[in-house]
Amino acid sequence: MNLNFLTKAVCSAFGSGTNSSLKNLLPSVSAGVFSAFNIVYPHHYRTMNKSFVVLIATVTLLGGTARAQESPQTNLQRTTLTAGIHQIDTQVAITPSQHAIGLMYRKELDPQEGMLFVFPTVGMQCFWMKNTQIPLTAAFLADDGMILNLADMKPQTEDSHCPIKPVRYVLEVNKGWFAKRGIKPGMRISGAPFMPPK
Repeated sequence: MNLNFLTKAVCSAFGSGTNSSLKNLLPSVSAGVFSAFNIVYPHHYRTMNKSFVVLIATVTLLGGTARAQESPQTNLQRTTLTAGIHQIDTQVAITPSQHAIGLMYRKELDPQEGMLFVFPTVGMQCFWMKNTQIPLTAAFLADDGMILNLADMKPQTEDSHCPIKPVRYVLEVNKGWFAKRGIKPGMRISGAPFMPPK
C-alpha cells in the first residue's frame, strides 16, 4: 500500500513545512481514519478555515471508504512484465484509490503474479503492509525498468519501505520471488509501461 496518497492534499491545505502528526491536533476525529493512511501531517497549524474543514471532510470520507473496502481488488487491468526469462502476470494500479488499496486483503498471490504501481510523476513512493496478509517484495524501478532497490515486507506491519531515489514505478510480488531467480538491483524489468513513447 502506498503511503503518499494524501500528502499533497494535506500540504496544500496547510502550506509547506509539514512534517508531524495530525493525530495530536484532532483528538475528536477517529484515529483510525488517519492510521489507515499513515500520512505525514503538519506540526504547526493555522486558524481553522474553509480549506481545513474541506480537508477533514475529505479525509473522513476516504477513511470511511477505506474501512468499507475490505475485499481485495482483483479486476484491475493487467499487463505481462518480464525479468530475464521469467514472466510476471501484473495488475496495474494507476489511480490514487488503487494505490491506497494495493494488495491489501489478498489471502494469496499466484507464484507468477504481481502488482505494478504507476504514479504520474517520480517521487519518494514509500510502502507499508497494513491490512496486507501475504509477505511481499517491492521492487523500486527507474523509468526504464531498472531495479534500483528491493525491499522484503512482512505482513500486517507498518514499517515504511522506500526507494533509494525518487521513482515512478513500484512492483510488488511474492516475497523472495526476485531472490529465487537471481534477479538483483541493476537488472531490468521489461514490458509495455517501460517502453519509450513513439
